[in-house]
Amino acid sequence: VLESFHTVSGSAVLEELTRTEREILELLSEGLQYKTIADRKCISIDTVKKHVGNIYRKLHVNNRIEAMKLFNREPMNR
Repeated sequence: VLESFHTVSGSAVLEELTRTEREILELLSEGLQYKTIADRKCISIDTVKKHVGNIYRKLHVNNRIEAMKLFNREPMNR
């Protein structure tokens, strides 16, 4: 069962993210806070939180550190 979870590469999972989610993940990887991301994207902090929640769910991670490990391990088309 565990092997079935590891058969999908990280890059395939990252491709499931929307363009906005990928942009937010990249901004998170730069160490930016939600408020700064919201200001740069001209969206509310709650919207950033919603996107981050979707990112975590799609990447099957529970926090920023896990998401960054996956993001930094796999190249993305940016």
